[in-house]
Amino acid sequence: PRCGIVGAFWESSKTVQESFECTNQGCTVSRNNYPHWKRVLGRWDCDDKVLRSLGTLANATFSVRVEQLVTQKGRYTGDVHLGVAQPHIAPDDHSETRDARVPAWVCCCRDGTLLVPNQALDARVPPIVDGDVLRFELRGNKMFLYKNDEHLGMIFDDISGPVVPVAEMNLSGSRVTLC
Repeated sequence: PRCGIVGAFWESSKTVQESFECTNQGCTVSRNNYPHWKRVLGRWDCDDKVLRSLGTLANATFSVRVEQLVTQKGRYTGDVHLGVAQPHIAPDDHSETRDARVPAWVCCCRDGTLLVPNQALDARVPPIVDGDVLRFELRGNKMFLYKNDEHLGMIFDDISGPVVPVAEMNLSGSRVTLC
């Protein structure tokens, strides 16, 4: 985006250290336990002074490669959700069920469902598979999605910020890389 932020990295936290393995200089995260929903939040690739000057919802873009999507482990069904979330969200739902109230706007990789706070949208995108690269473009309160450079259109138009990149996972072995 013009006059915006390009890129991000995963931020370390206690939950990240306990529930994810971080490699590739903090760009790759993989779940190392299950079945509770856990989140890793990103940090925009700019300094705090630049971020403050851009306001609560700046134009920003980041890309994520799905390295491995684990959808089943025994009786547990899994998924990886990618998108943006408000930075104050709880990193752990302490539950096998994802908390739908979380202020996050995410795409479910397994089936393309789009989730916003308190609901799933009727619209979907094609399912994401291992090796796919998703590019998220935030323009004000709107989010546009590209899959392997194919423009899939606007997926959200109601984002309330500020927001940061987020990855939500519930099964060990799932792995994503900011690229």
